[in-house]
Amino acid sequence: MGLFSRNIEIVRSNLDISTLLPIGSIVELNDGKKYIINSYARNSEPIKYDSEDIINSEVYNERIDNNPKTYYEMDYVVTEYPMGNNKQYILHSDIYGVLFQGYSDNQRYSFLNNIDSIIEGGIY
Repeated sequence: MGLFSRNIEIVRSNLDISTLLPIGSIVELNDGKKYIINSYARNSEPIKYDSEDIINSEVYNERIDNNPKTYYEMDYVVTEYPMGNNKQYILHSDIYGVLFQGYSDNQRYSFLNNIDSIIEGGIY
């Protein structure tokens, strides 16, 4: 039985896709550490509210209507910079500061414009 067939509350990200930072961007989170954006998390399964994978997110330990089956759709997958340890899932709003913005070109913009259909179609 897959995650989506269970009786769960999934809180979708409301971030406009066009505002996602480029992969490779270096950001600072509320813990004062630097992280590198490794990928977008929209294609990942939602993460449970109490997962250690979202410990640096504002939604960590937040349940909707006290529902123990609350899951969140996150925006990014990040790891500590420069070593790449401790994979975390974060929301765009969790970013305290952008220290370096990754590479961006027309291919990235085309990908962002089509990300929802790419993910739904199982291509990504």
